[in-house]
Amino acid sequence: YNYARIFEDIANKKLDAIRTYRQLLLDDLFFMVCFGMQIEKANHPFVVEQCRVVQDGPKTDTLDVWARYHFKSVIITQAETIQYHLKHPEHCTGILAYVRPAAKAFLRSIKALLERSGFLKQCFPDILWHKPESQAQKWSEDDGLVWKRESSSRKESTIEAWGLVEGMPTGRHFERMVFDDIETDDIRESPDMLDKVYSKFQMANTNLVSGSDDDVVWIIGT
Repeated sequence: YNYARIFEDIANKKLDAIRTYRQLLLDDLFFMVCFGMQIEKANHPFVVEQCRVVQDGPKTDTLDVWARYHFKSVIITQAETIQYHLKHPEHCTGILAYVRPAAKAFLRSIKALLERSGFLKQCFPDILWHKPESQAQKWSEDDGLVWKRESSSRKESTIEAWGLVEGMPTGRHFERMVFDDIETDDIRESPDMLDKVYSKFQMANTNLVSGSDDDVVWIIGT
């Protein structure tokens, strides 16, 4: 994590720039957030620590209690989703929020980044489209984002956005699912609505997860 030394070695031609940046983007979640996504506010000890926790900590049976506006969605829903698919371009992620427009907001951020980031495209020309708007099979908030992949027949996009209570998909199967903002201030005091959310959450876990041993399910902002 000694970035100053790494950048110095790149400048002195001791390290190949693209190969080094590519490895950092794949293996270092904070590097993805701060340099890949270019979020300057992420250069803070708390964000660094939480990136390490998410990256190196256990992936199951954990409860991470973070305050609102402390980069949960940036680190997990956005940055780790991008990092995951740079490692696994053939896999698919479903992002689910309480309603579909909320999930689309997360997808919109990823979509905009992958359209404008010359840095990411230069590091991963084998996975990211140069002009995704015209080159990708699907590239929209409604249909999801299809990255470069060998499978041309799979109906799921690489990343899709759906609603849990309204707009849940049918006939979809994802290797990775992120549930972000599935509880809101509007429903937290309604037992009936909370029961409905929980029921839909159980249904999604049963019907949408692919069944692979590599399945990953994140629940954020509940």
